[in-house]
Amino acid sequence: MKKLRILNLPLELTTLAASKRYGYSMSIGLDDAFQAAQADVLTVPALSVWPPDHPPTRWLAHLKEIIGSRSFDQVWIEMQYSNLSPDLLDFLANLAPVRVGLMTESRVLYRGEYDQLFSDLPAVFLRRLPYLTHVLFPDEQDVDSLAEYPGVRAVFLPVFVNRQFVVENPPPPAHNRATFLGRLLHDRKTLLEHPALSNMVEFVDAIGEEEDYRLRHFDAISRFFSASTDRVPRDQTRLDFLVGGLAAQVEALRSQKTYSHQLMMRAVQKGIANLNLRSFSALFSSRVVETMAAGQCVISYAVPDRPRTNALFEDGQEILLFDDQRPESLADKIQFLRNNPAERAALIRRSQAKVLAFHTTEKRVEQLLHWIETGDEPRYS
Repeated sequence: MKKLRILNLPLELTTLAASKRYGYSMSIGLDDAFQAAQADVLTVPALSVWPPDHPPTRWLAHLKEIIGSRSFDQVWIEMQYSNLSPDLLDFLANLAPVRVGLMTESRVLYRGEYDQLFSDLPAVFLRRLPYLTHVLFPDEQDVDSLAEYPGVRAVFLPVFVNRQFVVENPPPPAHNRATFLGRLLHDRKTLLEHPALSNMVEFVDAIGEEEDYRLRHFDAISRFFSASTDRVPRDQTRLDFLVGGLAAQVEALRSQKTYSHQLMMRAVQKGIANLNLRSFSALFSSRVVETMAAGQCVISYAVPDRPRTNALFEDGQEILLFDDQRPESLADKIQFLRNNPAERAALIRRSQAKVLAFHTTEKRVEQLLHWIETGDEPRYS
């Protein structure tokens, strides 16, 4: 049987400060799942320059030369932040019969501190939509928004994590506080500074990440490989140099981001739970399943008006949901875990079992490839 041929253009970022906030599983980690599905995959990182409508740079600027005469059954792109010009999108539309757009946030973001920065994203989405055949939405409500575009199929895409990151024997907590790993947006800061949460939450980071030799030179490595794309490959020697540089950077990214991801998971293991707080989008962040994979409890806000999202994990059995309009609700969940270590351990076991059954990257890609082929909706619980 002929292998499925996939061109994967995952979003990747060129600095460690930015890249470590963008998960492994939603980007270069998709390769693991494509290979597990026995697909023949070519990965060309879309190393983004803001804004998204900036002309394609680096590897994408030479995509036609890199691909050569190869053809593909599917192309997967990150849809919101990658630099994709109309000419490049037109090329991709003629390259493969199936073009899959991966969304990482809601189509329309919550109003907040970054309104002006993200104000053009809905228009970027609409300009790219005509070139696609399938769109994957992490915000369940966005699926119905494509009803007026009958030529494009859409599906709900909840969060996932690569199987390799599931920790079988997590360490015991170092203290009895919850942890939070993320940016202190205004609403988050207001919540966590409430007196009801005094001495209940510790802010953590991937401590020592920048000092570690394997990651200290992340930015320099990115600059080094960008030199491979400075000139158009006008002869075979130059083309070989370009293709070799691409393969080397993909492997460097995979190694660096794997280690960065492992450091993040160690950070969320420190307390008795890790918090998932309200962000720009109406969805669970990837930190939910990453924390579960790390062998840690998750306390998350209940996402307003998103029943399928909130039902991904059973409240009180695999996750603890709280009302983020009431800080006392979060304090009650943390205190419950302090008072019930046996139930905390049971929550961890049940949540990891759910992740392994339904929310690994390998399982998600298997489900999505089946959906693309048959139209059968994936089952997430």
